[in-house]
Amino acid sequence: MTEGYTEKTFLNHLRERNMGCSLTVMKSPEANPRKLIGYTVSQIRNKGIELRRGDRAFCVFDTDYTSQEDLEKASAQAAKHGIGLIVSKPCFETVFLAHFGYDLSLLRSPADAQSALEKFIPDYSKTGDYWNLLIGKRGVAERILRGCDTAVRLRKADNGSNLFELFDAIEEYRHR
Repeated sequence: MTEGYTEKTFLNHLRERNMGCSLTVMKSPEANPRKLIGYTVSQIRNKGIELRRGDRAFCVFDTDYTSQEDLEKASAQAAKHGIGLIVSKPCFETVFLAHFGYDLSLLRSPADAQSALEKFIPDYSKTGDYWNLLIGKRGVAERILRGCDTAVRLRKADNGSNLFELFDAIEEYRHR
């Protein structure tokens, strides 16, 4: 479940890669992390997702407008329901910038991220599809983002994303 179109567009490509598992990517009408998790819980019930049988559910969102207190509450709420959190700080564009080897510590805001990204993708739009441009650079992104997986989820990292936790979960699921 994603909070925004940028995340949904990017993650939809995972479905097209013959991942060996069923993958559904949905955009939530809710952007607040705790409401996003609540919406995900309702969709787990509605879609027949069976977490106890090995199905997985993740919420993907930015931390740019989320306080530390709200993030900790969202983390506890997600854990209670067996939902994984994939967060990007300050925004999902950090994932794109990592593909270009950009120093994420230079970012102070989502506007900084978008401005930096426009140097690599001149006509960047939050609703654009950049999968084909980025896929060949995945190794660079992985090296940059792996170091901040857990720390960014708990806002202990300056900037980054734990997106590779989602990729790892898919890989683990495929090999069961």
